[in-house]
Amino acid sequence: MIVAFFFIWIIPGLIVQAMVHVDAPGHTLHSVAALCVLGGYVLSRLHAREFALGASLLVNAIFFLDFFPLPAAVNDPNRTPSIKNAILFGSFEASIGQVRYLDETTRSTLREIQNFAPKDRPSLIITTDAYVDQWFMNWRIGRYYLPEQDFWILQNNTKPNRVDRVRRDLVLESRETPLEIPIFREGRILWLIEPGSAFHKHIAAVQNLMGGKYVFYSDITPDSPPFTIDGVQIIPKL
Repeated sequence: MIVAFFFIWIIPGLIVQAMVHVDAPGHTLHSVAALCVLGGYVLSRLHAREFALGASLLVNAIFFLDFFPLPAAVNDPNRTPSIKNAILFGSFEASIGQVRYLDETTRSTLREIQNFAPKDRPSLIITTDAYVDQWFMNWRIGRYYLPEQDFWILQNNTKPNRVDRVRRDLVLESRETPLEIPIFREGRILWLIEPGSAFHKHIAAVQNLMGGKYVFYSDITPDSPPFTIDGVQIIPKL
């Protein structure tokens, strides 16, 4: 009965993840509690269970605290799928190094937004909903720390594509047809996008793009014409 219970708890989710999608450690939370219970049961059956428990805690602490640096290849976007790379990547994802990386990226992004937003002209933030290779601060985090700021989000992973204007927990606008973002005739666009991505290069090809490590900007003047990015027309007309 117990075996059947754990089978029903764990196996269906693992099958779905193996066949469909696992994008982040949080997507495996359905099985964490069950695996912890099973691990505790296995440890309780060992004769030297105190030693086994201490060893497991030590190993977990070593991996979490980055006691031994992971190989540089763990962050290589060109790495090929393998069990070894999956273990390396998973270990980094569950380590304090990952937590610090995400925190530092968020702090730096917020600092750059503050520095690049002009005081004498209007500005707005245009961002995308997802990344491909390099994580950047998602607009959901940004709207928490910048509750008065509007975010125009290019929802390029939805069908049909759309653009949303969000402030804090409110969706102020949602546009599907036509896909356009009306902006001021003079001001600054802050681009919160994945650095070095195809989207970044597309913007740089049609705008004089400047900025920092995580946030880029382009200035709009009264002479700036409309332009199109990834099927979305950005029109100076306000």
